[in-house]
Amino acid sequence: MARTVSPANKQPTLVARLRAAARTYPRSFWALLAAFFLALVGIDAVWPLMTMYARHAFDVPLSKISSVYTFYALVSGLATVAAGAVIDRFGRKLGILAVFIGSSAVFFGMSLNRSYSIWIGLMLGQALVWPFLQISSNSMVADWLDRRRRTMAYGMIIFSMSAGGVIGPTLGGFLMERSLSLAFIAAAGIVLAAAGVVLVFVRESLGKLAPQDQKNESKASIRRVLRDRPFLGFCSVYAVHSVCTIMLMTLLPVYANEQHAIRESQTGMILSVGALMPVIFQYVAARIASRFDPLRVLTVGAMFYAAAMATVAVGTTFWTFLVGLCLLQIGLLISAPTAATIAANAAPSAMRGRYMSLLSLAGWIGFGLGPLVGGLLNDHIAPVATWYGGVILSLAAAGGYLILAGQARARILTAADPQAQ
Repeated sequence: MARTVSPANKQPTLVARLRAAARTYPRSFWALLAAFFLALVGIDAVWPLMTMYARHAFDVPLSKISSVYTFYALVSGLATVAAGAVIDRFGRKLGILAVFIGSSAVFFGMSLNRSYSIWIGLMLGQALVWPFLQISSNSMVADWLDRRRRTMAYGMIIFSMSAGGVIGPTLGGFLMERSLSLAFIAAAGIVLAAAGVVLVFVRESLGKLAPQDQKNESKASIRRVLRDRPFLGFCSVYAVHSVCTIMLMTLLPVYANEQHAIRESQTGMILSVGALMPVIFQYVAARIASRFDPLRVLTVGAMFYAAAMATVAVGTTFWTFLVGLCLLQIGLLISAPTAATIAANAAPSAMRGRYMSLLSLAGWIGFGLGPLVGGLLNDHIAPVATWYGGVILSLAAAGGYLILAGQARARILTAADPQAQ
C-alpha cells in the first residue's frame, strides 16, 4: 500500500522557508537594503577613482591630493561625534537622506567643476555627511528589530553595500573612459534614485520610542554615554581591533611588492578576493555569529586577525599573502555586525544614535592610527615588524574582549530597551 504523507508531516520547501524568514523583517528593512545597494553602486562608481580624477582634472602633485584625504578624515571624525545626537533628535531617516542627497549634489557639482579649490570644498562636504549613513542605519535597525535578529540584519546591510561596491567601480571605469563628467552625472543620478527609495518606502523608526523615552531624549547628552564605563571599555578595545584592519589593508600591497617582489597585478588580485568575500560569505558569517555570545565572537574575530598578521609576517609568496588577507576578512565578517549589535544592545532606546556614534568614532580612530603605527614599525625597526606588531595588537584586543566578557557581560549584553528583553 502506498504511504500517504499528511499535510502536517510535509516539509516546507526551501522557497517557503526563505519567505517565512523574510517576513520576520519589516518591509522597510528590505527597502533599506535595496537603497544601500543602489547607493553604493553610484558612490563606488566614482569614489575609488577619485584620486585619478583629481590628477587628470587639476594637474596638481599627488601629495596635495593626498593631503585632502587627511582633512577628509578629520572632518568625518568631528561629524561622527555630532551625528548621534542629531539623529536621536531629528530621526534616522533624515540622516540617511542627508547622505544620499548630499552625495548626489557633491557628484553633480564635480561633473561641472574645473577648480581644485572647489573640489576640496566638495570633498569636505562629502566628509561632513558620510558618517551619518552607518550611524543612522545601525540605529534604525536597532529600533526595528529585537536583539536576536540584529546581528543578521547588520550582516545583510554589509552584504548589500559590498555587492554595490563590487559593481560600482566596473561601471565607473567604463564611464570614465568616455567622459569624467558623464561618470559623475551617472553616479549622482543613481544615488539620488536611492534617496527616492528611502523617501518612499522606508519608514522612520524613531517614532517607535515610548513617550517616556522621547521625554528622556531631550535630556540625553554625550556625557551620559561617556559615563558608561563598560561601553567605553568596549569601544577602546574595538579601536585597537580596528587599527589592525586598516594596517593590513593599506600596507600589505606595499610590503608584498617591495620586500618580496609581488607584482602590482598580483596584489590587485589579492585585494579583489578580499572585496568579494563579504558578498559571498557575509550572510553565512552573520548567521553563525548571531548564535553565540557577542563578546566571544569578537574574541574569535581578533584571533583571526592575529593569525592573518602572523601569516603575512612569515609569508614570502602570493599565496601566503592571499591566505593572510582571507583570514583577516573572516575575522572582519564576524566582527563588524557583532560590534554593531553590542552597541545597539547597550544603548537606551533614546540614545542609540549617540552609542553608534561612539562606536563609529572608535573605528575612525583605528583608521587614523593603523597606517601610522605600521609605518613607524616599518621605518624604525624593520618591515616585518609591522606584522608582528599587528599580532600583538590583535592578541591584546582578544584579551580585552575576554576581560569584558567576564567583568561587564551583563551590562553590555543586556539592552536597556524593552525589545531586547
